Amino acid sequence: TSLPAMGARPKCSRCSQRLVPYFGSAQVDHAADRQQFGKAIGCFGAVQEKLAHMAMLLYVTEAMAYVLSANMDMKLPDYKLEAAISKIFASEAAWTVADEGIQILGGMGYMKESGLEKVMRDLRIFRIFEGTNEILRLFVALSGMEASQAIFGGQGGPCGQPTQDKQRPLRIGVPTGQTLQGLVHPELEDCAALVRDPAEAQQGGQLPLGILQFHLRRVADAAIDTYAMAVALSRASRTLFLGQPTAQHEKLLCQAWCQQVRQISAAPGLCWLLGSCLVGS
Repeated sequence: TSLPAMGARPKCSRCSQRLVPYFGSAQVDHAADRQQFGKAIGCFGAVQEKLAHMAMLLYVTEAMAYVLSANMDMKLPDYKLEAAISKIFASEAAWTVADEGIQILGGMGYMKESGLEKVMRDLRIFRIFEGTNEILRLFVALSGMEASQAIFGGQGGPCGQPTQDKQRPLRIGVPTGQTLQGLVHPELEDCAALVRDPAEAQQGGQLPLGILQFHLRRVADAAIDTYAMAVALSRASRTLFLGQPTAQHEKLLCQAWCQQVRQISAAPGLCWLLGSCLVGS
C-alpha cells in the first residue's frame, strides 16, 4: 500500500461518514409526517427497521472514524489495515443508508428537488476509488494470513499465497480465543463475548485453492465485523462510563449491532458454490 493511498483511505472513510446524516433526519421527519392507512408510516415495523438499521450503520461508521483518527493523531506507524477496513465499511454503509433513505421517501427521494439523488450518485464512487472494495477485502484477509504463516506450517508465501504444493488445501479461520470481556462497561459484557463469533464461524475449514477468493472474502468480512463490534463496544463503553445523556441509547445501538453481526456470521456462506457452478469450475 502506497503512502498516498494510506492517507486517502481515512479521508474516503470520513467523507462517506459525513454524507450519511443527510439521509437520517429527512427520513425520520418524513416517517413522522407521511400518513398512510390512517397513521404515520413511522408506526409501521418495516419503516422502523429501516430507520434502526440506518442509525446502527451511522453509529458504527462514526466509531470507526474516531478510532482511526485517534490512531493517526497518536502517530502510530502503521494503520493501513484499519484504514482499509474503515474505507470498506464506511463506503458500503453510506450506500446502504442512501438507498434505504430514498426508499422511505418514496418518489420524493428520487426527485432532484430533494437533493438526495445527487448525494447517492456522489456516494457511488467511494466503493471504487482508492482501491476497490473487492481488492481491499483481499488485502484485509491476506494480511491476516500473512501474519499467521507460522500457524499454517510455513505453507504461505508473501501475502499468504501458496508457494509449493498447489494441491494441498489451506486451513483458514484459526481462532485466537481472545475476547473483550473485562475491558468494556459491565452492561456490555454480553456483547463483548460475541466478538469472537465472526472469526470462529470460519474456523476449521479446508480451503481448496480453486475457490480461494470466495473464502478470502468471508475471512475479510469476519475481520471487518469483528473490528466493527470492537469499535462500537469501545464507543458505547466510554459513554456509559462517563454517564452521558445518550448512554442508554448508545448501549442499545451497540447491543443491536453485535447481535445482528452474530446472526449474519452464523449463516452458512454458499455463494461460492453457486458461483463455481455458474462458471463451470
